[in-house]
Amino acid sequence: MSKKMLYLLMLIVLVPVLMLSIETFTGSYLYSREDVDPEPATDVREGYVDLEVALGEFGPYREAQQELTDYQQELQAQIDEMEEQLEELQQSLQFRSPEGQREIQEQMQRLFQEYQTLIHESEARLDQREEELLEPVHQQVQVAVGNLGENFDLDVIKQFDGVGTDVLWVAPRVDFTEKLIDELQALEDN
Repeated sequence: MSKKMLYLLMLIVLVPVLMLSIETFTGSYLYSREDVDPEPATDVREGYVDLEVALGEFGPYREAQQELTDYQQELQAQIDEMEEQLEELQQSLQFRSPEGQREIQEQMQRLFQEYQTLIHESEARLDQREEELLEPVHQQVQVAVGNLGENFDLDVIKQFDGVGTDVLWVAPRVDFTEKLIDELQALEDN
């Protein structure tokens, strides 16, 4: 799995947990911060997962990755074809008269602009396709992680990647976001 893909997936999974304005989580564990009074954490039960390993074993993720790879290769083939056209034009310059060279250079300039447009559009299309394919996987991961936390009576589930940890899920009973907002507002009012 590419680092870009891993970072994207981690962002997709983590953003809902980290956003202060989020009102609900997913699936069967919907809650509103107003409905939950967090308990002081004395013995926080944590669980750790290696998301990269788990996703490598998850069929829908592997299928999405393969589809993305195929799509990327398709886009790259279009880019390669245009690069070849530019190279052919470049090579034909030496056999042209000065007037012919100007024509070829104009063609090259137009083709190069098309080439740059193709690259930018390809990147955007690849990003869009990646989002389309990984959003269902993201939702399934959220549900699975939440279920894991509830089934094993955990307060926090963290993703361990060999370098550090990131929080994937927090039980509503230990979510102190609203209390922090109150404290910050109290400081702001003073």
